[in-house]
Amino acid sequence: MASETIDKLARIYKNVHDVDLFTGGLAETPLNGAVIGPTFACLLGRQFHYLRRGDRFWYENDIPPSSFTKEQLTEIRKTTLARVLCDNADSADFMQPSAMYITDPFLNAYQTCSSADIPTMDLAKWKTLSPRFQVSATVLKDSLSRAKRQAAALMENEEITINRRSIKLRGYTPQQLNRNLSPAGIMLKPQTQRDEENGLAFNSIEDLMSALPNVDVADLLDIPKVFDCDDQTLPCDHTTKFRTITGWCNNLNNPEWGKSMRIFSRILPPMYADDMSAPKVKGRLGSILPSGRVISTQVHYDVEAPHVRYSLMVMQWGQFLDHDITFTPMNTANGKPLDCSDCESATLVHPECLPITVPADDPYYPPINRTTGRPHMYIVCSVLAGQLTLGRREQLNQVTAFVDASNVYGSDRCEARMLRTFGWGKLNVTRHPNGAKDLLPQTSNHKDCVAPSLALKLVISFVMMNSKCFSIQEFFPHFQIGDNRASEQPALAAMHTIFMREHNRIVTDLQRINPHWSDEMLYQHGIMQHITYSEFTSRVLGKSFANKYDLHSQVEGYFEGYDPNVIPLFSMSSRQQLSDLATVF
Repeated sequence: MASETIDKLARIYKNVHDVDLFTGGLAETPLNGAVIGPTFACLLGRQFHYLRRGDRFWYENDIPPSSFTKEQLTEIRKTTLARVLCDNADSADFMQPSAMYITDPFLNAYQTCSSADIPTMDLAKWKTLSPRFQVSATVLKDSLSRAKRQAAALMENEEITINRRSIKLRGYTPQQLNRNLSPAGIMLKPQTQRDEENGLAFNSIEDLMSALPNVDVADLLDIPKVFDCDDQTLPCDHTTKFRTITGWCNNLNNPEWGKSMRIFSRILPPMYADDMSAPKVKGRLGSILPSGRVISTQVHYDVEAPHVRYSLMVMQWGQFLDHDITFTPMNTANGKPLDCSDCESATLVHPECLPITVPADDPYYPPINRTTGRPHMYIVCSVLAGQLTLGRREQLNQVTAFVDASNVYGSDRCEARMLRTFGWGKLNVTRHPNGAKDLLPQTSNHKDCVAPSLALKLVISFVMMNSKCFSIQEFFPHFQIGDNRASEQPALAAMHTIFMREHNRIVTDLQRINPHWSDEMLYQHGIMQHITYSEFTSRVLGKSFANKYDLHSQVEGYFEGYDPNVIPLFSMSSRQQLSDLATVF
């Protein structure tokens, strides 16, 4: 840490133990070959180490049935961020092979997107044989109708038997979940018999029994679920090839590990003013701690200092990755953002408001708000309490802890369904009005976006008075994707657009190669892990820490480090570090 920075911290804080982790971490001198100091490198290195070792569906694991073949792994390892950008940007004809490095005329010169220096992935390695039979939709529907009638008759006979009190066997009463699933099982059993009677050709009954589970009957039969949007069904299906959208059952022994809607893990216990939930306002010696606004203006200068070697894509990938593995929801009022701009908002608006007073010598904000005539406040709202037990306040992670592109696909079943077309495995899009590449889907009802300014409303109202074709919502469409923070800044929205297009590009090619694949099969096969560990971590942490925590993708073969006893949770102390990379670039 620079001596000048140490002097600043000493003037602001009365005790070295009062210095906040983020303040001290950002003030550290970056390690050689890294963009962060030793504290953040250690924390992030440990986190990504655990995320990899604790992920049963890590793409390099050799854990059937979810593992890739060696030929498929070879193709996946060809993937680079440069290739993804080439394939999905609006008009990218040239690209530097290492997108996270600034281009130079020697080792990272611009190449055409068709160059061998930016290799493509051969999806033909995913080609599978067509099934030896296909069940006619008409036959399936007719058979299920008859199966339902048989099931109803069987249940009626069971009721008669019970009324006659002829039940002898006791002690095997099924649980409620089993009873809910039972009618579906009753109907599917005679349906299986029907398929055999309808002359579907098979060499053996074993072939038939192994093929029928792959027939999709979801549109014809309502299979009960425990929750509509969540996954909590047990036992876990150890035979599935794909991870669940919520992260449930990634670990077969501990299904909740890494799941969405769970609290963050902690490296150290929290420090609250009341040892329960109130923000800490006093230091170890009893003096008032400096506000966050004072720290940001007096310790961390907001100056433009582009990195001499790394491109802005390092920061942008860090934010994109952060939104994949962490999302702490904020308190709201009736589902809408709180207005905590008033000095007394904690009393007048909501107890979770925490406005920060702007110092009189602030270089940006005036001490008095010219609109209200009151002291200017830096608006802050505390995060939603997430603990489900008595004790200290904890924070909730609303997304899965795994590197699974949940910011693209969502972290609950309802959100995931909303983003799909349910046709050829594709995600929803907005067609470009000029026929260019697809854009992100849009919605006029975004819960996290604030209303437009009064002046803009007046302009729009004038337009609307002269036209009956528009509503005010149509002027302010927001993106409807797997993470509602995509509209934070343009480059982040562009990344979401790129990966939406990448998914649809991949499933289009897979559908061409495997025309017999269903929509679900195509959707589930849609590379974020490889880019993160092969291009990103070594840039941020430096090669020394990347090697220390084994954060490189394999060159060949399988990863043998999976450990079901490793908890793949992201800690609260690490989540902000990825977003804080913006201060470096």
